[in-house]
Amino acid sequence: LLLFAACLTLFTRYRRAKLARARVEEQHSSVQPKPTRSTAPIAKDVDAAFDRAINAINADKLKRYALFDTVSRGGTQKADGWYQDNVEPAVTCAREERAGPAGEGGKGLCDPNRLRAQGADCLIYSVGSFDDFSFEEAITRDVSSAREIHAFDHTVSNPRNKPCGVHFHPLGLGGAREPDGSDLKGLADIVVALGHKGRTIDVLKIDCEGCEWSTYGSWFDADVRVDEMLVEIHAGTIDSNLNEIHQSWLSLIVGEQLFGRGALDPSREPVAKRFLRRLYDENFYIFHKEPNIKYSRLHKMCVEFALIRFDGGIEGVENSPNS
Repeated sequence: LLLFAACLTLFTRYRRAKLARARVEEQHSSVQPKPTRSTAPIAKDVDAAFDRAINAINADKLKRYALFDTVSRGGTQKADGWYQDNVEPAVTCAREERAGPAGEGGKGLCDPNRLRAQGADCLIYSVGSFDDFSFEEAITRDVSSAREIHAFDHTVSNPRNKPCGVHFHPLGLGGAREPDGSDLKGLADIVVALGHKGRTIDVLKIDCEGCEWSTYGSWFDADVRVDEMLVEIHAGTIDSNLNEIHQSWLSLIVGEQLFGRGALDPSREPVAKRFLRRLYDENFYIFHKEPNIKYSRLHKMCVEFALIRFDGGIEGVENSPNS
């Protein structure tokens, strides 16, 4: 009898606890209903809100941004000092990722998800390969295998390392007017020849060992829109009216007294200043800056820049860098 009474007591207590727990769960569910299709957050809306917040941050940053150093105003300097003092990143790409190796060959992309969403419409131009396709391989492997990539290099006739699916052209990037039969072509001519007139180049990557200085003026003549530009620029900070090699040797002899901050006549603008100001005027904003230390020495500086385009600039910001 004692054993039966103990079992009955335990069973009764178990039933009461179970009923109490059920009542609590019922009350909780009535206060916080389970998410349904109509109440669950929508990923697109979250992304849009995030983008608006980042744009507001970028607009605030750009109101205080100076493309060139306020002392030297981008005047002639040795390249190592010029790139240290000028042209810092202007905006933040919160989804930035690196495509390619950690060292030479890798590039920063502002938002790979944007490229993935493009699918087969994603168009990439890569100028200057030297038979190194690590960037293109990374795009195919990590970003989008459905993309369309065109690589250009007039110094390589038969690339051995070209990945499958990459279109290679033995052409170099030239200016607006190149002679017939030249292996250099202006961007406008390349776009027409490939049937890309009126399209968007999602990423334009350029590493052409100095051709940027003589060709950039014609990049914007092409009947094509460029959304993102990845460009390695080489020196270019010497006064345009002096011989660059001669001036670089002078800088080693007389040092900062002549070629330091501000240096010569600021009205004689180095080509690097004209180049980066033109990109800024075309609404390209720097989001990544990376010195190529391995291949830089003294006045011969190589710097990787990644720039994203905002049509019409960013709302609330007057697009006029200090000159």
